[in-house]
Amino acid sequence: MDHVENLVVGIDFSVQSQRALEEAIRIARWSQAKVHIIHVIDAPTAEDIADLAGVVGINDVADFAHAHVVDFAQTVADLNLLTQESGLGRVPAEVQVRVGHPYSELAACARQTDADFLVLGASGAGEAAAGLGTLATKCVRKAPPAVLLVRGGQRGPFRRIVAAVDHSSLSQRVVDQALRMACQDDARLDVLHVYQPPWEMAPYWPRSDVPGEVRERCVSALEAKMAALITPFEPEMRYVHAESRTLAAQDCKQGIVEFVRGVQADLVVLGARGRTQDGGFSIGTTTESIVRDAPCSVLVLKAETAERRNAAGSPKGAARRRTHPKGLHR
Repeated sequence: MDHVENLVVGIDFSVQSQRALEEAIRIARWSQAKVHIIHVIDAPTAEDIADLAGVVGINDVADFAHAHVVDFAQTVADLNLLTQESGLGRVPAEVQVRVGHPYSELAACARQTDADFLVLGASGAGEAAAGLGTLATKCVRKAPPAVLLVRGGQRGPFRRIVAAVDHSSLSQRVVDQALRMACQDDARLDVLHVYQPPWEMAPYWPRSDVPGEVRERCVSALEAKMAALITPFEPEMRYVHAESRTLAAQDCKQGIVEFVRGVQADLVVLGARGRTQDGGFSIGTTTESIVRDAPCSVLVLKAETAERRNAAGSPKGAARRRTHPKGLHR
């Protein structure tokens, strides 16, 4: 399984970012990874604060903010967020405060640390908790690493995880990472493929005229693809009592969201396929809708990042390994 070594978590002091920090620390402890906590002060805001406070410049503002970020992460009595078991003293951590554009600084930090995950609250301070924030949306589309968006209601281990696959080249990595999370939290896992039957998309072919054998052949072909996808993961699948499901729906994205709601999943793992001309990631309308509408936390994996690391032959890529869950760090 992919071994996580570095996590970048963005902090804006909202409840959502509190939950994001908690999740990052849990993942880091299990993976023996390092957490890079970053708070970004928008440059115009820093200049206004400096003028009002009568300090020398924005660097002084950043120094003030740095102390506050440290308190945010470490003071249990004041914030009542982190138990002693999940305190920063138990995982390597680094706190940074940067002045600039929030997305640019988060993305730069992710690149500089070769982050495996960028962990954010699904929405930030001043944004509706039920929706997806503008910064979170931009990070999903453009930031280099996988992005974990944590909903405000998430506390503690994930209990039900859905790996939504489309049988593209990224699907294997989606299953791999979902299994890692399930092993970490002893969670139930569903590997889910939702498809729209071809005859539903052909208005010139009346549904009543589709022979039963055609329907059966379609379902059999998709189930064979699912079996081929999960076969390399059978030991881990048995360990977490995972199930694979192939379901038909008139609308794929709605079918996935309805399934996630129905099983009360608290994490869904998805893939973003590759780069667009503007430097973003082609996450597709289905994935983007699920990220926006899912009632739970979402982990979006980036195909381009994995391909770049493998091509570069980086030591980090070489260190990644697959092993039976019982041999993983617990």
